[in-house]
Amino acid sequence: MAETRETDEVIAAARDIWRRGQLLIDEAKTLRLAATRAREKSRAVRARMTSEHGLPHWPDLHVRSDQHPVGERRSSSVSGRPLGNQGPHTSGSAHPGPEEPSLTA
Repeated sequence: MAETRETDEVIAAARDIWRRGQLLIDEAKTLRLAATRAREKSRAVRARMTSEHGLPHWPDLHVRSDQHPVGERRSSSVSGRPLGNQGPHTSGSAHPGPEEPSLTA
């Protein structure tokens, strides 16, 4: 009887850890999306200021190419300017889907 209770507690703890992991994954996706939107807005403002006021167009210096996470790859042109953000990698992700894994043998 004690073994069954201990097994149930271990399964409950594993499910709790899995749920917390899913919350962290969701939060990371939200933060990545917010960062992408902020970069796009910054680029739009910079482009507008350049066209309206003749201000120099500065290169993107906020992230070096070797600091990009996997799936968000950039390649540089001859001038060193990034060609664009390919966006987050969504297909074939390494983490489990939204359904809870079965922990019973």
